[in-house]
Amino acid sequence: MRNQLNLRKNSIFVTMSIAKHISDLLYRYDCVIVPDFGAFLTQRKSAQVFAPVFHPPSKEISFNEQIQHNDGLLVTHIAKNKHFTYDTALEHIQNEVHSLKDALNKGEDILLENIGMISLTAEDRLNFHPSDSVNYLTDSFGLSSFVRQEIMREELIE
Repeated sequence: MRNQLNLRKNSIFVTMSIAKHISDLLYRYDCVIVPDFGAFLTQRKSAQVFAPVFHPPSKEISFNEQIQHNDGLLVTHIAKNKHFTYDTALEHIQNEVHSLKDALNKGEDILLENIGMISLTAEDRLNFHPSDSVNYLTDSFGLSSFVRQEIMREELIE
């Protein structure tokens, strides 16, 4: 995935441990909010053809750092999967967000497996580079990109 993203040289990568939970939720929901950090949004993208490659329909991932209010979706998911209480799961997320913000302020990039990479810009804004390694559109399950083979036709000589 690092080759697919335009990464800065000498970047230190911090992996986000809640990335798997975010990834699980992106299959079912169009918005997954990480409280006090931002929201991962998906939008349906039609099938595309870049001759000779055909790409199936997919969900395009974006990030909005202004949506930070806890809607409970991620916290409840983590609590249920890790057998935590709601408050323990929320504390787990808050600790992770604090660590991530510290890493970003040190100039480190955050790599979210199967989601993308987040870095901090010179203007102290979060910059998100989505990964295209996973198609979160369940309607396209089992479909992959393919290269069209050229059709060879024989010419009829009279």
